[in-house]
Amino acid sequence: MAEGNYREYLQKDIVKVKKYFYVLRPILACEWIRETNTMAPMEFQHLLNSQLTDQIIKKEVENLLKRKTSAEEIKEEPKNTILNNFIEERIIF
Repeated sequence: MAEGNYREYLQKDIVKVKKYFYVLRPILACEWIRETNTMAPMEFQHLLNSQLTDQIIKKEVENLLKRKTSAEEIKEEPKNTILNNFIEERIIF
């Protein structure tokens, strides 16, 4: 799921920002399952807090979350190379 969404939506120069969540959720859920051998929580913030230890990546994701939850319209913008690099490190192609 993460790999397909990444390939389809996040490798362009201009991306739909909400697509980052479509890729990050399955990555973080897989890491949760691998670590705990239990179902991943549905709440994204819980996954984020438990699975992301890199504060730079976490700050980038939290910034997107704030914008999303404050109803700020975030349609398309240049891809976030910090998040793209993080995603690429975790997806096995």
